[in-house]
Amino acid sequence: MRAESSVRLEDLQRGFDFSAGEMAERRVDFARRARDGDEQAASQLELVKREQSRIEQEKAEALLYEQRRGDLLDIITLERVANALVIPDQSPEALDPTTRTSRPSPCA
Repeated sequence: MRAESSVRLEDLQRGFDFSAGEMAERRVDFARRARDGDEQAASQLELVKREQSRIEQEKAEALLYEQRRGDLLDIITLERVANALVIPDQSPEALDPTTRTSRPSPCA
């Protein structure tokens, strides 16, 4: 379980790093355009900043949850309550589809 958790942590980290990289590229582009006087880029820059903050918060929560997930799970013991062995009917009547009785359709 711990090995699986470490793989998940690495996957989460890579995913968030990828998103952060994309957002950083957008932020640099909008910041440059805003410095050049583009008012629309300035508003887009603010949206990107908020999105980066949201992603960082989400990353922290996801990584913390994954780190603690093993502690949050209760591993219980299973108790067998029944055994069953199913043996198909090999009689000629069961094997011949023409001898089967059809049931009425529940929609009829």
